[in-house]
Amino acid sequence: MTGTPDIALDDMKKVLREQLRFQRRWQLLSMTFYVTSTVGTLLCTSAAGVLAAMHYDRIAAVLAAAATVLVGVEKSLLFREKWKFHLTTRTSLELLQTEIVTKGLDAASTGARLGEILESYASNLPVEARGT
Repeated sequence: MTGTPDIALDDMKKVLREQLRFQRRWQLLSMTFYVTSTVGTLLCTSAAGVLAAMHYDRIAAVLAAAATVLVGVEKSLLFREKWKFHLTTRTSLELLQTEIVTKGLDAASTGARLGEILESYASNLPVEARGT
């Protein structure tokens, strides 16, 4: 039975690595969506202003509408907030991983901390509030 704590800690480390992969993936996705919507908004609004000044009114109106849609999508889906949230969660997981090595956390302590981080993830994920 002396090997049981090591096996449990190895299982915790595996779960931790899987969670880190998950957080990295979602952080990258939310960052990509945020940057794409922001750059798209800037390009559309700039082009709309220039084209309107050149009397290409219809194209300018379409670009202005596209910019409005991009802003609405970014604000309603909270890409920036989700990016920051996944970065924060990933950092917490990486700190836990470091503490396993530096402080020699056992399986029980690691499991408790991992549970706190995952509970925080589930309860604090940014979602737009809906009016009733």
